[in-house]
Amino acid sequence: MMNAIKAENVYEASVYTGKGYIPVAGRTYIDALRSAGKDLPAGNGYIDISEIQGIRGIEQYDNCVCIGAAATLSYISDYLLYDFTGEFNALCLAAMAVGNESVRKRATIGGSIAVCSPASDIVPALLALNAKIELMGPDGIRITDISGFLRDGRPALSGGGIITGVILYRRGGRSTYEKEGERGAFERAKAGAAVWLNVKDVFIENAALAASSATPSVIRLERAENALKGRKTGNEVFLNAAAIAAEEAKEDADKEALIRVLVSCLKRAAD
Repeated sequence: MMNAIKAENVYEASVYTGKGYIPVAGRTYIDALRSAGKDLPAGNGYIDISEIQGIRGIEQYDNCVCIGAAATLSYISDYLLYDFTGEFNALCLAAMAVGNESVRKRATIGGSIAVCSPASDIVPALLALNAKIELMGPDGIRITDISGFLRDGRPALSGGGIITGVILYRRGGRSTYEKEGERGAFERAKAGAAVWLNVKDVFIENAALAASSATPSVIRLERAENALKGRKTGNEVFLNAAAIAAEEAKEDADKEALIRVLVSCLKRAAD
């Protein structure tokens, strides 16, 4: 890779991003662009963060799980597979849904957030889980909500800085993720949806829904969330919320596919 510099720590990496260098770890996005003959991201070069030890692992605490930005999707899915609460199941399933095993062993959660494709699997799951994003920038380390970090569906990283981690706070409830493809698991999805529900005595106390592929960008479906809160779980309620969500889909989107994946996710999260 041309002009690639290997960073020894996050501070050094953040300094280079301020000089116009682009951070990379798994390089799956760069490779995909090259294979498709598309233009690479504009910048002065690349700063390789793949071997910075402090951002490659996962740490679990009583109230949260902290995931390093350079943790691979394969590692994340394997780790969260054993979180039997089901609270973070959306991220586990989303990580499993990305590409094939070879891609998942290289692709990272930080790269998935930074690219934030409208067809992303990872970002909807993080939105539904109300993830916090840890950043290292010119002013040091800061932590922000992922919804505030994404502006119009794009990450706010102007002026330099890198994503160093993701924090998932425990809130109870259950989550899930599903997508529907055109011809199979490796084709572009028609619709993807992530759902988190907190249900008590068959009533929905709180809900978070996010969608990709069928919507112009990855978004929270707040109107659909409001249609669920305080309601009794059931197919009619789920269909109504999914229909409200479909109103936010692109004109040329398969709205029925979005409704199907949302209803399926709602049923599983409420189970």
